Amino acid sequence: MAALLILEPMFEADFEDCSYGFRPGRSAHQALAAIHQHLEMGDRAVYDADLQGYFDSIPHDKLMAAVRMRIVDRSVPRLIRLWLEAVVETDEDGKTRGHRPRQGTPQGGVLSPLLANVFLHWFDQFFHQADGPAHFAKAKLVRYADDFVVRARYQGPKLQAWIERTLEQRMGLTLNRTKTRVVNLNVEGATLDFLGYRFGDERNLFGRPRRYLHWGPSAKSLMRARDRLRQMTGPVMCFKPIPVLISSTALSS
Repeated sequence: MAALLILEPMFEADFEDCSYGFRPGRSAHQALAAIHQHLEMGDRAVYDADLQGYFDSIPHDKLMAAVRMRIVDRSVPRLIRLWLEAVVETDEDGKTRGHRPRQGTPQGGVLSPLLANVFLHWFDQFFHQADGPAHFAKAKLVRYADDFVVRARYQGPKLQAWIERTLEQRMGLTLNRTKTRVVNLNVEGATLDFLGYRFGDERNLFGRPRRYLHWGPSAKSLMRARDRLRQMTGPVMCFKPIPVLISSTALSS
């Protein structure tokens, strides 16, 4: 935590406006509002990316290169590398074995969200360079930690190839091809799910011919909420008075 308090303001000074996850003063709702704004402006072709096991697959050598570009005190990168390569013990066949990871950030580590942003900040920078999609395709990027979408008026092969080549060949990450998709929200019935919300055109409730852009909780989010309500109001909770049930639920949430 002491390292985070010192390092976070240094990297915050460099981070791009398109990044919203694990940053002070920024939230998922701001990321969603930015997506909604650009969809309203007509950027309806969306590249919805899914990185496979991002936090467990960050290459240490590339991550430390990103750290050293901002931190000149050699003792700090050395300390971070010690955390990254701390021995991980696994129990196999009743025997405990330890190994030093060569990729990924410590699960649950206080510094891990910042390091994850530090590494993907490279992608943000590449995206907005003079030869990046922000210029040659007029594309917009919104990223929340390892979840991000790229919006443009048209998703051409050049734009998609650039994203995949940069992430996989240049940064050493892996795209989950089964979950990564291109969505055209101008097509009737097309929807985009991001951070538990769904974007898509809906018919006008007053019978007018035009449709409007709607965004609200996704089907999966609503299903999880209903399951939670069933647990809270099921037969096993019948002994609890309603005021006690409501107050305990508010505290747990």
